[in-house]
Amino acid sequence: MTIRRLPVPAVYNVATQVRVTAESCGGQVALVSVDSAGEVRRFSYSQLDEFSNRLANRFGASRLGKGDRVAVMLSPSFEAAVAHLAALKSGLIIVPLYTGGTSSFIESRVREAGARLLLLDSRHLSVVEEIAPALHDLEVEVLPIDDGQGFNTGMLETVVEKASNRFDVVRTTPRDPAFLVFTSGSEGKAKGVLHGHGEVLSACSSFGLRSAPPRSGELAWTTADWSWLMGLNIALVAWQAGGSVLVQEEARFNLPGSSNSWPIMG
Repeated sequence: MTIRRLPVPAVYNVATQVRVTAESCGGQVALVSVDSAGEVRRFSYSQLDEFSNRLANRFGASRLGKGDRVAVMLSPSFEAAVAHLAALKSGLIIVPLYTGGTSSFIESRVREAGARLLLLDSRHLSVVEEIAPALHDLEVEVLPIDDGQGFNTGMLETVVEKASNRFDVVRTTPRDPAFLVFTSGSEGKAKGVLHGHGEVLSACSSFGLRSAPPRSGELAWTTADWSWLMGLNIALVAWQAGGSVLVQEEARFNLPGSSNSWPIMG
């Protein structure tokens, strides 16, 4: 059996390719968002790069640095894309959280991860308020960057309005941690598992995108929520190849002949 070894760069940050594409073809579509009414909005690589630069500088203003943990509780959206890319650029470790989690779920994950910042949309503030004393004791900053209304970057713009649109991506290696993902807890207490930046390089091979990357105008879409690493990886892998990502607001499965529907989680 022949074992094929794929080249792994000594220095690698997942967010770098978005910067490269933005500089070479900034107007290229990076993300297509469809709301519940079917309205479509497109965001360019330049917009992703600029907004993530500004949010990364906002992280710096909160004295967050390489290796710090940031919990992200956002449904797939432009704001969620910006949040993940800003964290990766900053060398932070992303702790993805499912948006349907209870207050105790959120508290336990934030506590176990040692998160210093929780990013979310304003719809989930009421759940977080239930654990406000615990978050205060843990010195966790809570920062809404999305109003949950879809297509409205106004809240994100307010958060980053004083931040520079220029940011130098932090130097990382494929082994430097990028994600802290918790197991399901099906065999006892849920455990946090660290994944490096090289995780996305592996995903490129797993999804066959090294041999057949998405071309300009082609869309990558998954039913998995970005709180599952597979769902997030689909987006990150597509951006490594210069492709576009499709996200749908409140995407749900509907069974033929049934009035029931279920949210798509993964």
